[in-house]
Amino acid sequence: MNDNDLFASMQILDLKHLSDIEQAVKEQCRDAIKQYKSWRTLYALETDQLIKRYSRHEGEIHHNQAIEYARLYWQVRTDRRKAFATYIDTKAPQLFANQPQYQRIS
Repeated sequence: MNDNDLFASMQILDLKHLSDIEQAVKEQCRDAIKQYKSWRTLYALETDQLIKRYSRHEGEIHHNQAIEYARLYWQVRTDRRKAFATYIDTKAPQLFANQPQYQRIS
């Protein structure tokens, strides 16, 4: 199943669920970035060379984790936006077809 088929079959609650997923991943991404920044601050203050040596590996882990969460967030965000646009283009006209049309007053 390709993305277009997946997005075309989504209902409004699916979009809400996707928005909730986006929000959760965004929080995880922020936390990973905060952890990396916190590590970077502590690393700059460290004076013991032995601890700095091993702490550098920890920093690489935090850095890579922040990058991966950012990639995941952008993927979820892109998918949510595509799904919402597809929903608006396909489902919304059907939902509002029976609504009265109002004339714009100039």
